[in-house]
Amino acid sequence: MISSTDMEAYLQKFQHLKIQLEDIKEATNNFNDKHIGVGGFGKVYKGEVTHAKGRSMVAIKCLNQDPKKGPVGQGAPEFLKEITMLSDYKHENLISLLGFCCEGGEQILVYELASRGSLDRYLNSPHLMWGRRLKICLDAAKGLRYLHDPRKTHRRLIHCDVKSSNILLDDQWNAKVSDFGLSTMGSANEQHSVIVTPAAGKWNEHLYEYQEMIKTAEPPLNYKSEDELMDRLSKGVLLNAGKTLEHIDEKQQMSDSDSYANWKEKSPTDFEDIMKRSKNSMQWTTKEEAYSIIRKGFLIIDDKTSRHIWFSVDKNGKKCYMLPAKAALKYIYDGNMLSLPESRFGEVVHCDSDTIYIETEVQSQLVSSKTTYACYLVYKLPKDQSGFNAPVGVDDSNSGDKTSYIYLVSAQTPVIKPKDDQNTHKALNWLNYKGLPRQRNDGWMEVQIWEWGTTTTNYMKLELWPYDRKKFDGFIIEGIEYRPI
Repeated sequence: MISSTDMEAYLQKFQHLKIQLEDIKEATNNFNDKHIGVGGFGKVYKGEVTHAKGRSMVAIKCLNQDPKKGPVGQGAPEFLKEITMLSDYKHENLISLLGFCCEGGEQILVYELASRGSLDRYLNSPHLMWGRRLKICLDAAKGLRYLHDPRKTHRRLIHCDVKSSNILLDDQWNAKVSDFGLSTMGSANEQHSVIVTPAAGKWNEHLYEYQEMIKTAEPPLNYKSEDELMDRLSKGVLLNAGKTLEHIDEKQQMSDSDSYANWKEKSPTDFEDIMKRSKNSMQWTTKEEAYSIIRKGFLIIDDKTSRHIWFSVDKNGKKCYMLPAKAALKYIYDGNMLSLPESRFGEVVHCDSDTIYIETEVQSQLVSSKTTYACYLVYKLPKDQSGFNAPVGVDDSNSGDKTSYIYLVSAQTPVIKPKDDQNTHKALNWLNYKGLPRQRNDGWMEVQIWEWGTTTTNYMKLELWPYDRKKFDGFIIEGIEYRPI
Protein backbone atom coordinates (compact mmCIF):
# COMPACT_ATOMS: atom_id res chain seq x y z
CA MET A 1 0.00 0.00 0.00
CA ILE A 2 1.44 3.37 -1.00
CA SER A 3 0.87 6.12 1.56
CA SER A 4 -0.35 9.54 0.50
CA THR A 5 2.92 11.03 1.78
CA ASP A 6 5.02 8.69 -0.35
CA MET A 7 2.87 9.36 -3.39
CA GLU A 8 3.11 13.11 -2.89
CA ALA A 9 6.89 12.88 -2.64
CA TYR A 10 7.15 10.70 -5.74
CA LEU A 11 4.98 13.05 -7.81
CA GLN A 12 7.13 16.09 -7.02
CA LYS A 13 9.24 15.53 -10.14
CA PHE A 14 6.11 15.62 -12.30
CA GLN A 15 4.77 18.95 -11.01
CA HIS A 16 4.82 20.39 -14.54
CA LEU A 17 2.05 17.90 -15.42
CA LYS A 18 -0.17 18.65 -12.43
CA ILE A 19 -3.71 19.89 -13.13
CA GLN A 20 -5.96 21.26 -10.39
CA LEU A 21 -9.02 19.22 -9.38
CA GLU A 22 -11.15 22.35 -9.71
CA ASP A 23 -10.22 22.59 -13.41
CA ILE A 24 -11.04 18.89 -13.92
CA LYS A 25 -14.45 19.30 -12.28
CA GLU A 26 -15.22 22.29 -14.47
CA ALA A 27 -14.23 20.39 -17.63
CA THR A 28 -16.37 17.35 -16.69
CA ASN A 29 -19.28 19.35 -15.25
CA ASN A 30 -18.46 17.90 -11.83
CA PHE A 31 -18.10 14.35 -13.20
CA ASN A 32 -21.59 14.17 -14.70
CA ASP A 33 -23.06 11.08 -16.36
CA LYS A 34 -21.99 12.11 -19.88
CA HIS A 35 -18.81 10.04 -19.95
CA ILE A 36 -17.32 8.68 -23.19
CA GLY A 37 -16.03 5.41 -21.78
CA VAL A 38 -16.12 3.14 -18.75
CA GLY A 39 -14.14 0.10 -17.64
CA GLY A 40 -12.65 -1.67 -14.66
CA PHE A 41 -10.48 1.41 -14.05
CA GLY A 42 -13.40 3.85 -13.77
CA LYS A 43 -14.85 6.39 -16.21
CA VAL A 44 -13.42 8.48 -19.05
CA TYR A 45 -14.72 11.98 -19.78
CA LYS A 46 -14.17 14.45 -22.60
CA GLY A 47 -13.47 18.05 -21.69
CA GLU A 48 -11.33 21.12 -22.32
CA VAL A 49 -8.53 21.93 -19.88
CA THR A 50 -5.31 23.91 -19.75
CA HIS A 51 -2.24 21.69 -19.54
CA ALA A 52 1.53 21.85 -20.06
CA LYS A 53 1.16 22.04 -23.86
CA GLY A 54 -1.63 24.63 -23.94
CA ARG A 55 -5.39 24.28 -23.85
CA SER A 56 -7.35 21.68 -25.80
CA MET A 57 -10.03 19.00 -25.70
CA VAL A 58 -8.69 16.01 -23.76
CA ALA A 59 -9.66 12.59 -22.44
CA ILE A 60 -9.94 12.53 -18.63
CA LYS A 61 -9.62 9.10 -17.00
CA CYS A 62 -10.88 9.01 -13.40
CA LEU A 63 -9.64 5.93 -11.55
CA ASN A 64 -12.31 4.47 -9.30
CA GLN A 65 -11.17 4.71 -5.67
CA ASP A 66 -14.53 4.10 -3.96
CA PRO A 67 -15.67 0.45 -3.59
CA LYS A 68 -19.22 1.70 -2.98
CA LYS A 69 -19.33 3.03 -6.57
CA GLY A 70 -18.17 -0.23 -8.11
CA PRO A 71 -14.96 -2.27 -8.35
CA VAL A 72 -11.84 -0.35 -7.46
CA GLY A 73 -9.74 0.35 -10.56
CA GLN A 74 -6.06 0.16 -11.29
CA GLY A 75 -4.89 1.62 -7.98
CA ALA A 76 -1.95 3.74 -6.88
CA PRO A 77 0.91 1.60 -8.32
CA GLU A 78 -0.65 1.57 -11.79
CA PHE A 79 -1.54 5.27 -11.53
CA LEU A 80 2.10 6.13 -10.80
CA LYS A 81 3.32 3.69 -13.44
CA GLU A 82 1.17 5.32 -16.12
CA ILE A 83 2.57 8.76 -15.25
CA THR A 84 6.15 7.49 -15.18
CA MET A 85 5.96 5.48 -18.39
CA LEU A 86 4.25 8.10 -20.52
CA SER A 87 6.58 10.81 -19.22
CA ASP A 88 9.65 8.82 -20.28
CA TYR A 89 8.35 7.10 -23.42
CA LYS A 90 7.16 9.50 -26.12
CA HIS A 91 6.31 8.51 -29.68
CA GLU A 92 3.72 9.60 -32.25
CA ASN A 93 2.11 6.14 -32.01
CA LEU A 94 1.80 6.20 -28.21
CA ILE A 95 -1.01 8.12 -26.56
CA SER A 96 0.36 11.28 -24.91
CA LEU A 97 -0.10 12.03 -21.22
CA LEU A 98 -0.90 15.72 -20.85
CA GLY A 99 -1.35 15.85 -17.09
CA PHE A 100 -2.66 14.29 -13.90
CA CYS A 101 -4.54 15.20 -10.74
CA CYS A 102 -4.00 13.63 -7.33
CA GLU A 103 -5.98 15.54 -4.74
CA GLY A 104 -9.23 15.25 -2.84
CA GLY A 105 -8.96 11.46 -2.87
CA GLU A 106 -9.01 11.42 -6.68
CA GLN A 107 -6.51 9.84 -9.05
CA ILE A 108 -7.04 11.31 -12.52
CA LEU A 109 -5.03 10.99 -15.74
CA VAL A 110 -5.39 13.46 -18.62
CA TYR A 111 -4.52 12.30 -22.13
CA GLU A 112 -4.59 13.68 -25.64
CA LEU A 113 -8.03 13.06 -27.10
CA ALA A 114 -8.20 10.29 -29.70
CA SER A 115 -11.48 11.48 -31.19
CA ARG A 116 -12.39 8.24 -33.00
CA GLY A 117 -12.10 6.10 -29.91
CA SER A 118 -10.75 2.57 -29.73
CA LEU A 119 -10.08 0.20 -32.62
CA ASP A 120 -12.46 -2.51 -31.37
CA ARG A 121 -15.40 -0.30 -32.39
CA TYR A 122 -14.44 -0.57 -36.06
CA LEU A 123 -13.06 -4.08 -36.56
CA ASN A 124 -16.33 -5.53 -37.85
CA SER A 125 -17.22 -2.49 -39.95
CA PRO A 126 -17.34 -3.11 -43.73
CA HIS A 127 -16.34 0.55 -44.20
CA LEU A 128 -12.89 0.06 -42.66
CA MET A 129 -10.94 -0.74 -45.83
CA TRP A 130 -7.92 -3.04 -45.88
CA GLY A 131 -5.51 -0.24 -46.76
CA ARG A 132 -6.56 1.63 -43.62
CA ARG A 133 -6.49 -1.58 -41.55
CA LEU A 134 -2.90 -2.15 -42.65
CA LYS A 135 -1.98 1.44 -41.76
CA ILE A 136 -3.48 0.99 -38.28
CA CYS A 137 -1.53 -2.25 -37.80
CA LEU A 138 1.70 -0.56 -38.88
CA ASP A 139 1.09 2.39 -36.55
CA ALA A 140 0.47 0.10 -33.57
CA ALA A 141 3.52 -1.99 -34.49
CA LYS A 142 5.69 1.16 -34.65
CA GLY A 143 4.53 2.14 -31.16
CA LEU A 144 5.28 -1.31 -29.76
CA ARG A 145 8.61 -1.47 -31.58
CA TYR A 146 9.59 1.81 -29.93
CA LEU A 147 8.67 0.36 -26.51
CA HIS A 148 10.67 -2.80 -27.20
CA ASP A 149 13.60 -0.56 -28.18
CA PRO A 150 15.58 -2.36 -30.89
CA ARG A 151 17.96 0.63 -31.01
CA LYS A 152 18.68 0.37 -27.27
CA THR A 153 18.11 4.07 -26.60
CA HIS A 154 16.04 3.31 -23.50
CA ARG A 155 15.09 0.38 -21.31
CA ARG A 156 12.74 -2.12 -22.93
CA LEU A 157 9.08 -1.80 -21.87
CA ILE A 158 6.63 -4.71 -22.18
CA HIS A 159 3.02 -3.50 -22.48
CA CYS A 160 1.33 -6.73 -21.23
CA ASP A 161 -2.19 -5.69 -22.24
CA VAL A 162 -2.21 -5.17 -26.01
CA LYS A 163 -5.74 -5.47 -27.41
CA SER A 164 -7.92 -3.57 -29.85
CA SER A 165 -9.65 -1.61 -27.07
CA ASN A 166 -6.22 -0.23 -26.08
CA ILE A 167 -5.42 0.95 -29.62
CA LEU A 168 -6.87 4.45 -29.99
CA LEU A 169 -7.52 6.34 -33.24
CA ASP A 170 -7.30 10.09 -33.80
CA ASP A 171 -9.33 12.09 -36.33
CA GLN A 172 -6.89 11.16 -39.13
CA TRP A 173 -7.07 7.43 -38.26
CA ASN A 174 -3.56 7.42 -36.81
CA ALA A 175 -3.28 4.58 -34.28
CA LYS A 176 -1.84 5.11 -30.81
CA VAL A 177 -1.10 2.46 -28.18
CA SER A 178 -2.61 3.32 -24.78
CA ASP A 179 -3.14 2.02 -21.22
CA PHE A 180 0.26 1.30 -19.66
CA GLY A 181 -1.02 0.50 -16.16
CA LEU A 182 -0.11 -3.20 -16.46
CA SER A 183 3.20 -2.75 -18.30
CA THR A 184 6.53 -3.91 -16.94
CA MET A 185 10.19 -3.25 -17.62
CA GLY A 186 12.14 -5.84 -19.58
CA SER A 187 15.48 -7.02 -18.26
CA ALA A 188 18.38 -4.78 -19.15
CA ASN A 189 21.02 -5.91 -21.67
CA GLU A 190 18.95 -8.84 -22.93
CA GLN A 191 18.23 -9.32 -26.59
CA HIS A 192 14.71 -10.61 -25.89
CA SER A 193 12.29 -10.33 -22.97
CA VAL A 194 9.39 -12.68 -22.30
CA ILE A 195 6.91 -11.70 -19.62
CA VAL A 196 4.20 -14.15 -18.49
CA THR A 197 1.36 -12.53 -16.53
CA PRO A 198 -2.16 -13.49 -15.49
CA ALA A 199 -4.96 -12.32 -17.77
CA ALA A 200 -5.74 -8.71 -16.94
CA GLY A 201 -9.38 -8.69 -17.99
CA LYS A 202 -12.36 -10.85 -17.08
CA TRP A 203 -11.97 -14.08 -19.03
CA ASN A 204 -15.59 -15.25 -18.78
CA GLU A 205 -16.93 -11.98 -20.20
CA HIS A 206 -15.12 -12.65 -23.49
CA LEU A 207 -15.41 -16.43 -23.65
CA TYR A 208 -18.21 -16.54 -26.22
CA GLU A 209 -16.44 -13.99 -28.42
CA TYR A 210 -13.22 -16.03 -28.35
CA GLN A 211 -15.09 -19.27 -29.06
CA GLU A 212 -16.60 -17.68 -32.15
CA MET A 213 -13.27 -16.30 -33.34
CA ILE A 214 -11.36 -19.57 -33.10
CA LYS A 215 -13.75 -21.22 -35.55
CA THR A 216 -11.61 -19.54 -38.22
CA ALA A 217 -8.28 -20.65 -36.73
CA GLU A 218 -5.75 -22.23 -39.09
CA PRO A 219 -5.06 -25.08 -38.38
CA PRO A 220 -8.30 -25.89 -36.46
CA LEU A 221 -7.97 -25.32 -32.72
CA ASN A 222 -9.18 -28.18 -30.51
CA TYR A 223 -9.52 -27.91 -26.73
CA LYS A 224 -11.13 -29.88 -23.91
CA SER A 225 -11.76 -27.14 -21.34
CA GLU A 226 -12.01 -23.38 -20.98
CA ASP A 227 -8.67 -23.33 -19.16
CA GLU A 228 -7.03 -25.16 -22.06
CA LEU A 229 -8.60 -22.69 -24.51
CA MET A 230 -7.27 -19.77 -22.48
CA ASP A 231 -3.81 -21.34 -22.43
CA ARG A 232 -3.85 -21.93 -26.20
CA LEU A 233 -5.06 -18.39 -26.95
CA SER A 234 -2.40 -16.86 -24.71
CA LYS A 235 0.22 -18.42 -27.00
CA GLY A 236 -1.42 -16.97 -30.11
CA VAL A 237 -3.42 -18.44 -33.01
CA LEU A 238 -3.74 -17.50 -36.68
CA LEU A 239 -7.23 -16.31 -37.63
CA ASN A 240 -8.60 -15.78 -41.13
CA ALA A 241 -12.25 -14.89 -40.42
CA GLY A 242 -13.12 -16.08 -43.92
CA LYS A 243 -12.00 -12.85 -45.57
CA THR A 244 -10.03 -12.55 -48.79
CA LEU A 245 -7.56 -9.72 -48.51
CA GLU A 246 -6.82 -7.28 -51.29
CA HIS A 247 -3.31 -7.27 -52.71
CA ILE A 248 -1.53 -4.32 -51.10
CA ASP A 249 1.69 -2.90 -52.45
CA GLU A 250 3.60 -2.19 -49.24
CA LYS A 251 5.95 0.33 -50.87
CA GLN A 252 3.01 2.26 -52.31
CA GLN A 253 1.18 2.17 -48.98
CA MET A 254 4.15 3.56 -47.13
CA SER A 255 4.74 6.33 -49.64
CA ASP A 256 1.08 7.38 -49.36
CA SER A 257 0.98 7.22 -45.59
CA ASP A 258 1.75 9.93 -43.09
CA SER A 259 5.44 9.05 -43.16
CA TYR A 260 7.70 11.94 -42.22
CA ALA A 261 10.45 10.93 -44.60
CA ASN A 262 12.25 13.92 -46.16
CA TRP A 263 10.56 16.21 -43.65
CA LYS A 264 13.34 18.81 -44.03
CA GLU A 265 12.53 19.32 -47.71
CA LYS A 266 8.78 19.32 -47.04
CA SER A 267 8.71 21.86 -44.20
CA PRO A 268 7.59 25.35 -45.31
CA THR A 269 10.43 27.84 -44.94
CA ASP A 270 8.24 30.12 -42.81
CA PHE A 271 6.73 27.42 -40.60
CA GLU A 272 8.15 28.96 -37.40
CA ASP A 273 6.46 32.30 -38.16
CA ILE A 274 3.15 30.53 -38.73
CA MET A 275 3.49 28.48 -35.54
CA LYS A 276 3.98 31.70 -33.57
CA ARG A 277 0.40 32.57 -34.56
CA SER A 278 -0.91 29.43 -32.83
CA LYS A 279 -3.99 29.76 -30.64
CA ASN A 280 -2.26 27.66 -27.98
CA SER A 281 1.38 27.87 -27.02
CA MET A 282 3.19 25.42 -29.32
CA GLN A 283 6.14 23.55 -27.85
CA TRP A 284 8.63 21.41 -29.74
CA THR A 285 12.23 20.39 -29.20
CA THR A 286 13.27 19.55 -32.78
CA LYS A 287 12.26 20.76 -36.22
CA GLU A 288 11.14 17.23 -37.03
CA GLU A 289 8.72 17.41 -34.09
CA ALA A 290 7.51 20.79 -35.35
CA TYR A 291 6.87 19.28 -38.78
CA SER A 292 4.84 16.53 -37.11
CA ILE A 293 2.65 19.21 -35.49
CA ILE A 294 1.97 21.16 -38.69
CA ARG A 295 1.36 17.92 -40.58
CA LYS A 296 -1.50 17.09 -38.21
CA GLY A 297 -2.79 20.67 -38.14
CA PHE A 298 -3.47 23.28 -35.46
CA LEU A 299 -5.42 26.49 -34.86
CA ILE A 300 -3.77 29.83 -35.58
CA ILE A 301 -5.08 33.35 -35.08
CA ASP A 302 -5.89 35.62 -38.02
CA ASP A 303 -3.87 38.81 -37.47
CA LYS A 304 -6.55 40.99 -39.11
CA THR A 305 -9.76 39.61 -37.61
CA SER A 306 -8.49 37.70 -34.52
CA ARG A 307 -10.56 34.74 -35.71
CA HIS A 308 -9.23 31.20 -35.70
CA ILE A 309 -7.89 29.44 -38.81
CA TRP A 310 -6.97 25.76 -39.11
CA PHE A 311 -3.52 25.39 -40.71
CA SER A 312 -1.68 22.25 -41.85
CA VAL A 313 0.52 20.89 -44.64
CA ASP A 314 -0.25 17.93 -46.89
CA LYS A 315 1.98 14.88 -47.43
CA ASN A 316 3.98 16.83 -50.04
CA GLY A 317 4.61 19.75 -47.70
CA LYS A 318 2.11 22.04 -49.46
CA LYS A 319 0.23 24.48 -47.25
CA CYS A 320 -3.49 24.00 -46.50
CA TYR A 321 -5.84 26.07 -44.41
CA MET A 322 -9.47 26.21 -43.38
CA LEU A 323 -11.58 29.25 -42.54
CA PRO A 324 -14.50 29.00 -40.10
CA ALA A 325 -17.90 29.57 -41.68
CA LYS A 326 -18.38 32.84 -39.81
CA ALA A 327 -15.25 34.27 -41.47
CA ALA A 328 -16.06 33.09 -45.00
CA LEU A 329 -19.82 33.66 -45.29
CA LYS A 330 -21.56 37.01 -45.72
CA TYR A 331 -24.89 38.05 -44.22
CA ILE A 332 -24.47 35.82 -41.18
CA TYR A 333 -26.23 36.88 -38.00
CA ASP A 334 -25.84 35.78 -34.39
CA GLY A 335 -29.00 33.71 -34.75
CA ASN A 336 -27.26 31.60 -37.40
CA MET A 337 -24.37 30.65 -35.12
CA LEU A 338 -24.53 27.27 -33.41
CA SER A 339 -22.16 25.96 -30.75
CA LEU A 340 -20.78 22.57 -31.80
CA PRO A 341 -17.93 21.07 -29.71
CA GLU A 342 -16.96 18.49 -32.36
CA SER A 343 -16.09 21.30 -34.77
CA ARG A 344 -12.44 22.35 -34.64
CA PHE A 345 -13.70 25.94 -34.32
CA GLY A 346 -16.27 25.19 -31.62
CA GLU A 347 -19.07 26.84 -33.60
CA VAL A 348 -20.74 26.50 -37.00
CA VAL A 349 -23.27 28.31 -39.18
CA HIS A 350 -26.81 26.93 -39.25
CA CYS A 351 -28.32 28.03 -42.58
CA ASP A 352 -31.96 28.98 -43.10
CA SER A 353 -31.84 31.05 -46.33
CA ASP A 354 -32.18 30.24 -50.03
CA THR A 355 -28.72 31.62 -50.95
CA ILE A 356 -25.27 31.20 -49.44
CA TYR A 357 -22.83 34.06 -50.08
CA ILE A 358 -19.12 33.27 -49.77
CA GLU A 359 -16.69 36.15 -50.05
CA THR A 360 -13.10 36.09 -48.83
CA GLU A 361 -9.54 36.97 -49.75
CA VAL A 362 -7.01 34.15 -49.98
CA GLN A 363 -4.25 34.62 -47.41
CA SER A 364 -1.01 34.43 -49.39
CA GLN A 365 1.13 33.39 -46.39
CA LEU A 366 -1.05 30.31 -45.87
CA VAL A 367 -0.82 28.90 -49.41
CA SER A 368 2.16 27.58 -51.38
CA SER A 369 3.38 29.56 -54.39
CA LYS A 370 2.95 28.35 -57.97
CA THR A 371 0.33 25.83 -56.90
CA THR A 372 -3.19 25.11 -58.10
CA TYR A 373 -5.69 24.98 -55.25
CA ALA A 374 -9.25 23.79 -54.82
CA CYS A 375 -11.65 25.24 -52.27
CA TYR A 376 -14.02 22.85 -50.49
CA LEU A 377 -17.23 23.56 -48.63
CA VAL A 378 -17.17 21.55 -45.37
CA TYR A 379 -20.66 20.78 -44.09
CA LYS A 380 -23.18 18.44 -42.48
CA LEU A 381 -26.70 17.63 -43.62
CA PRO A 382 -29.77 17.23 -41.40
CA LYS A 383 -31.11 13.72 -40.74
CA ASP A 384 -33.83 14.29 -43.34
CA GLN A 385 -31.78 14.85 -46.51
CA SER A 386 -34.72 14.72 -48.92
CA GLY A 387 -34.68 18.48 -49.40
CA PHE A 388 -31.08 18.47 -50.65
CA ASN A 389 -31.27 16.12 -53.64
CA ALA A 390 -31.40 18.89 -56.25
CA PRO A 391 -28.17 20.29 -57.72
CA VAL A 392 -26.81 23.52 -56.28
CA GLY A 393 -25.76 26.33 -58.58
CA VAL A 394 -22.46 28.10 -57.91
CA ASP A 395 -22.11 31.57 -59.46
CA ASP A 396 -18.51 32.80 -59.62
CA SER A 397 -18.14 36.57 -60.01
CA ASN A 398 -14.50 36.11 -61.12
CA SER A 399 -15.76 34.21 -64.18
CA GLY A 400 -18.40 36.70 -65.22
CA ASP A 401 -21.04 35.03 -63.01
CA LYS A 402 -20.49 31.75 -64.82
CA THR A 403 -22.55 29.00 -63.19
CA SER A 404 -21.30 25.54 -62.29
CA TYR A 405 -23.19 22.86 -60.37
CA ILE A 406 -22.46 20.77 -57.31
CA TYR A 407 -24.31 18.15 -55.29
CA LEU A 408 -24.60 18.02 -51.51
CA VAL A 409 -25.98 14.48 -51.37
CA SER A 410 -24.45 11.38 -52.95
CA ALA A 411 -24.90 9.99 -55.44
CA GLN A 412 -26.69 12.01 -58.08
CA THR A 413 -25.95 12.62 -61.75
CA PRO A 414 -24.50 16.14 -62.16
CA VAL A 415 -26.20 18.45 -64.62
CA ILE A 416 -25.64 21.34 -66.97
CA LYS A 417 -28.13 24.17 -66.68
CA PRO A 418 -30.90 23.50 -69.26
CA LYS A 419 -31.95 25.94 -71.92
CA ASP A 420 -35.14 27.91 -71.42
CA ASP A 421 -37.20 25.50 -73.51
CA GLN A 422 -35.86 22.38 -71.77
CA ASN A 423 -37.14 20.68 -68.62
CA THR A 424 -34.52 17.93 -68.48
CA HIS A 425 -30.91 17.94 -67.41
CA LYS A 426 -28.02 16.96 -69.61
CA ALA A 427 -25.94 14.35 -67.76
CA LEU A 428 -22.19 14.57 -67.30
CA ASN A 429 -19.67 11.86 -66.56
CA TRP A 430 -20.33 11.91 -62.81
CA LEU A 431 -17.41 9.63 -61.94
CA ASN A 432 -14.99 12.42 -62.93
CA TYR A 433 -17.18 15.31 -61.87
CA LYS A 434 -15.62 17.70 -59.34
CA GLY A 435 -18.93 18.80 -57.85
CA LEU A 436 -19.71 15.51 -56.10
CA PRO A 437 -19.55 15.30 -52.30
CA ARG A 438 -17.48 12.89 -50.29
CA GLN A 439 -17.22 11.84 -46.66
CA ARG A 440 -14.13 13.13 -44.84
CA ASN A 441 -12.11 11.26 -42.24
CA ASP A 442 -13.21 13.74 -39.58
CA GLY A 443 -16.91 12.90 -40.05
CA TRP A 444 -17.83 15.99 -42.10
CA MET A 445 -18.85 16.13 -45.77
CA GLU A 446 -17.05 18.21 -48.38
CA VAL A 447 -17.58 19.26 -51.98
CA GLN A 448 -15.32 21.30 -54.27
CA ILE A 449 -16.79 24.73 -55.03
CA TRP A 450 -13.85 26.64 -56.54
CA GLU A 451 -10.46 26.18 -58.19
CA TRP A 452 -7.67 28.65 -58.79
CA GLY A 453 -3.92 29.06 -59.15
CA THR A 454 -1.84 31.10 -56.72
CA THR A 455 -0.38 33.01 -59.66
CA THR A 456 -3.86 34.28 -60.64
CA THR A 457 -6.68 35.74 -58.54
CA ASN A 458 -6.59 35.78 -54.75
CA TYR A 459 -10.21 36.79 -54.15
CA MET A 460 -13.22 34.49 -54.07
CA LYS A 461 -16.81 35.65 -54.40
CA LEU A 462 -19.44 32.94 -54.86
CA GLU A 463 -23.20 32.57 -54.61
CA LEU A 464 -24.69 29.13 -53.94
CA TRP A 465 -28.38 28.50 -54.65
CA PRO A 466 -30.52 25.32 -54.83
CA TYR A 467 -31.73 24.48 -58.33
CA ASP A 468 -35.23 23.82 -56.98
CA ARG A 469 -35.14 27.21 -55.19
CA LYS A 470 -35.79 25.67 -51.78
CA LYS A 471 -34.06 26.96 -48.66
CA PHE A 472 -30.89 25.48 -47.17
CA ASP A 473 -32.94 24.73 -44.07
CA GLY A 474 -31.00 22.76 -41.43
CA PHE A 475 -27.78 22.88 -43.47
CA ILE A 476 -24.69 23.21 -41.22
CA ILE A 477 -21.41 24.69 -42.49
CA GLU A 478 -18.16 24.29 -40.56
CA GLY A 479 -16.08 26.32 -43.01
CA ILE A 480 -14.21 26.34 -46.31
CA GLU A 481 -10.88 24.62 -46.84
CA TYR A 482 -8.12 25.38 -49.36
CA ARG A 483 -6.04 22.38 -50.45
CA PRO A 484 -3.61 21.82 -53.34
CA ILE A 485 -4.90 19.71 -56.21
